[in-house]
Amino acid sequence: MPAGTIREGALFTSVLIFLAVLGVVVVFLSVVVGLIITLITAAITHRSTAVPALSYVVLASLVAGLALRAPEPALLLVEFGLLGVFYGLCLKNRVAYGRTLSIGVILAVILVFASLGLSYLLTGQDPFDINTLMAPAEPLPEAVEQAMGIMAVLMPGGLVAWAVAVAFAGFFLTAGLLHRLGFIGEPLPEFSAWRLPWYAIWGLIGGLILLLIGDRWAVEWADAIAKNLLFVTVFGLFLAGLSLSVFLYRFYPPPRWMKFALALTILLYFPVAALLMANIGFVDTLVDVRSRMERRNRES
Repeated sequence: MPAGTIREGALFTSVLIFLAVLGVVVVFLSVVVGLIITLITAAITHRSTAVPALSYVVLASLVAGLALRAPEPALLLVEFGLLGVFYGLCLKNRVAYGRTLSIGVILAVILVFASLGLSYLLTGQDPFDINTLMAPAEPLPEAVEQAMGIMAVLMPGGLVAWAVAVAFAGFFLTAGLLHRLGFIGEPLPEFSAWRLPWYAIWGLIGGLILLLIGDRWAVEWADAIAKNLLFVTVFGLFLAGLSLSVFLYRFYPPPRWMKFALALTILLYFPVAALLMANIGFVDTLVDVRSRMERRNRES
């Protein structure tokens, strides 16, 4: 093996070990660290093959896991590293952007739940048990207990939404990095061009039907599935509304005072703004606003 390859492997493995340990020790940096791992593994995969990237991830996982005597750094590396390898392979082989993102979302969801399953097998701690994870020393107020109960019910849907957000961020950041490095020459994918397919509305319909069944006949499993299905669907509509909002922002650039007012409104009333985004996404899913606007411009 050439000396340059050995040095490169040692360098990338050391960087991945450092990032994994940092992401576990400094918890609030775990998302940023994970996305950096995705970018690194995608760049290595695109430049050569998936074999070196996977070998660096495996070696770094073993060392980081042994160093902290915990599975968390290894799971962090595997979860984000495999996603980066997938994006690197797809972008290298010029797979369609839409297909790459769709499969990337599915892969991210699988990796999140597989990571939780492995963590449960290794530690014996149920990741869906809120009470065990938080372990309060004193009795909590009733409102807090109710909020924790809602969190426990919505945790599967929240994990799916988390995986979707990671897949989107990883995809667009990876494409931008590879384009900047000169690996990608074709036009970059734009988030403002993405839209939710119309049949996603069935998520709302199915969720509402299950919710009615759960309330009418006190079927707990139907109620839980309905709430998680509605949560995931509304999150998808939020992304669709955000995409359309970015498109309209570029299509009709607002004056400076309106930009300031929009930013202030989002900061002060984020839940209301998020709900508005979801409603915008719902309308766009049914109507396809961008296609209508582009068609009107061509006709005029």
